Amino acid sequence: MDIESTEWPILQRWLEDPHMADIVDELFVEIHFQHPSMSELGWDHFAPSTRDQASYLLAYLRSKGFVVHPWP
Repeated sequence: MDIESTEWPILQRWLEDPHMADIVDELFVEIHFQHPSMSELGWDHFAPSTRDQASYLLAYLRSKGFVVHPWP
């Protein structure tokens, strides 16, 4: 999933749907966040959140049954 900052709201909706983890077999997601490493690549302007929030989102997705990996 690489949809230039729209990942956050879509993933939040997926977390609210109790059936979505059964529908999605495996998810590779590019999540932009506010961090100097993102700024160096010019990606920080997509970021609505911090690195910690991005890590929490991935962990929360996993806790809800999603097989999810950060990309790249």
